[in-house]
Amino acid sequence: MAGAVLFLRVLVVVTVTVTAAAASGTVVAAAAEIENQILRYAASYRDFDAGAVEIRIRADGRGYRVEVAAKPSALAKLFGADALTTVTQFARDANGAIMLDSGGSHSAGDDGDGDDNNARWFRIDRDAGRIEFSDGEPYAIADGAHVEAAAFPLLLMLRMQHGESIGGMRVLEVSARRARAYRYESPRETSVDTPAGEFTAWQITRRRIDRPADSVTVYLRKQNQGAPIPLKIAVTKRGRTSTLLLTAVEWES
Repeated sequence: MAGAVLFLRVLVVVTVTVTAAAASGTVVAAAAEIENQILRYAASYRDFDAGAVEIRIRADGRGYRVEVAAKPSALAKLFGADALTTVTQFARDANGAIMLDSGGSHSAGDDGDGDDNNARWFRIDRDAGRIEFSDGEPYAIADGAHVEAAAFPLLLMLRMQHGESIGGMRVLEVSARRARAYRYESPRETSVDTPAGEFTAWQITRRRIDRPADSVTVYLRKQNQGAPIPLKIAVTKRGRTSTLLLTAVEWES
């Protein structure tokens, strides 16, 4: 059950795909369909209740800001889990395309105050061709590299919405701690039953290149049922699986 602590730190682990060569136009237009939404999820670790996750998607002057708040269950708190907030910023480039810009996270104690000792961040410096971290050395990235962040699958959603091919694509998954290489499998159609309803979905899996048994699978609602929001996210590491399951979708006024 100690893994539930790690789960609440990294499962906020959803997939964000970005490319330095992203086109403008359709990418920007599609993002407007999901802004101002609140997505609520039940979190579990090896079938134990791990808590709840709330995701808020907002448009701002730079582009889009996605806030992910993980709230541990009473059982998870017994094993040391604190509330964890992760913020990811998506900025528009000179052509108006939406691109991943930066992200960070901090945990909070029972009083709800952020613990600065646990605060970490990353940011992408495209001019220098690297990812910078608050702790650790920068990570070099090639021109046109595909980058994924442990935050929210906004740009993956846009790719699927516009029918882009992702099977075989190599990506870097970036958290505030590190970058790791994954490769996508070809999406397949399936159905997902959630407390928010039953939907047809795209099942999209990426596997860690140096440890293929570790994977992240996102189930995106097919766009003929609305914006392709994540219905379910399953993260498998060292044979243990953590899951987010959609419970409700709301709109901010």
